[in-house]
Amino acid sequence: MNKNNSSILSMDIQYNAVREEILARIKLRQQLLFFSLALAGALLALLEKLSIVVFLYPILSMFLSLSWVQNDHRIADIGRYIRKYLEDDSGWETYVHKNRSRKSLSAWRLITLSNIGSIVTAQIVSIGFAFSFISSVSHRLLFALDIISLIVVIILLFKSLFRKRKDETEETNFAHEEDLKNYLVSNLNIIEQGLNLYQDKSGMDGVEYSVDPNNNKKIDILAIDKNGIPVVIKLKVSRSCEKVIGQCLYYRNRIKNNINSKKVRIIIIAQEISQNLKTAVEDLEDVQLFEYKLSMKLEKV
Repeated sequence: MNKNNSSILSMDIQYNAVREEILARIKLRQQLLFFSLALAGALLALLEKLSIVVFLYPILSMFLSLSWVQNDHRIADIGRYIRKYLEDDSGWETYVHKNRSRKSLSAWRLITLSNIGSIVTAQIVSIGFAFSFISSVSHRLLFALDIISLIVVIILLFKSLFRKRKDETEETNFAHEEDLKNYLVSNLNIIEQGLNLYQDKSGMDGVEYSVDPNNNKKIDILAIDKNGIPVVIKLKVSRSCEKVIGQCLYYRNRIKNNINSKKVRIIIIAQEISQNLKTAVEDLEDVQLFEYKLSMKLEKV
């Protein structure tokens, strides 16, 4: 097994492992929610026999919420790692993330809000019952702790919600690859002098050029250099890992067959090129890597 195949296999194993961890943590997150609600029901059922239990639920719920939030953050971190280091543009996590950023009220946010509502409502009901049972100094102290626990839970859960919202727009110079692509299509000469957008006999240009209509595979930009050689241009707005080279090699071979070209070049442009990708292309001919940097200049008018 050569170095490139071994590296891709390692990435696949790592991808499957972290995806399994996400699924396990989502299951655990739901179990924490169900346990929190079941505990509320059990304690309220004991209300008539032992009134002190109603004072304990909001405090116990706070610790369960801490576990829920920690697990929720971990799920978000793993998803971000998959998108940045393990997936190409056709990956599931990348697809879901892009769709989330286009929706004002997506399903994942409704799920988070429902979880927040369930936990907080159970706490409020318990505190309401506790208020009617206050009859001593110890009860007043526990009631004060219940109020504090409720406030802590609300803060934690809503911070988790807005943390996700912030993650929708990850810190990239371009909000989407669409922006980067549109800019480069209009300025191909900043990549290389003499580079022009490809156009086939039917009039279809090289923007999102389809190489196989059966599986909807499209090249970000297909260009022609000054020597008439096709150039496959692959774009990544964040960090580009070695897995992207497999996609580019597939595009290159499809273009060789589709337009009967003996030679096809590959250019990969990303905000950051990983060391693994640099290593993966060392022995590949006609593959160039570029990192883009942006600057802004303001002029008074």
